[in-house]
Amino acid sequence: MTMDMQIREQTLKLLLMYFGDTHTNRAIYECADDWCSKQTTTSGLVSYFNAYYGKHERQEGSEKTD
Repeated sequence: MTMDMQIREQTLKLLLMYFGDTHTNRAIYECADDWCSKQTTTSGLVSYFNAYYGKHERQEGSEKTD
């Protein structure tokens, strides 16, 4: 299956803009791969990231410790 490069570019731009300073590139790219394999628009992407990737992976230094 060929991934639509335009939607991938838009997806990565959005994810990097919203989460590039707070989350790892790994989380961002994994989310983009997952999203682009199932979707044809970026509508709902930020909420999707928050729900499935945002709570599990944070860059070093931004983790809260108990």
